Amino acid sequence: MATKKPRISRATARRLLKLLHMRYKPTEIAAEMGVTADTIYRTYLPAGAPYEKDAKGNVWIVGDVFARWAMDCTVTNNRKAPKSVLRSDQVYCLKCNQVVAIHNPRKGQVNSRGVTNLSGRCPVCNTRVHRFVRASEYEGRYDQPQ
Repeated sequence: MATKKPRISRATARRLLKLLHMRYKPTEIAAEMGVTADTIYRTYLPAGAPYEKDAKGNVWIVGDVFARWAMDCTVTNNRKAPKSVLRSDQVYCLKCNQVVAIHNPRKGQVNSRGVTNLSGRCPVCNTRVHRFVRASEYEGRYDQPQ
């Protein structure tokens, strides 16, 4: 049965990067990580953490090698997906919860930063939708408000 990689937080793994290329006892690594020595013995070593055993049976962990292994085990599944870039004729409808092509677009007045409000209707639910755009990119494309 394959063992799962442990979930190590990014902050804990980054703290381990200051470990030197020397042998540490598991209790020293545990103190550096803020966990108990039992966590090292019961979770990290069976999960594949790099370690050495000497002739007396003592367990030694090489600091920088363990830190690289811990960085590979960091929890990264809570990152948000990258934002999708909308085309110039698309908006996000809050009622439909989807990206739609804008219907009957109208360009508002340009503010001091060169940004304007593009408003129109959602073709799916006929709700009013808005999008802020750079006025320089959309000059002459849409009608001015009446």
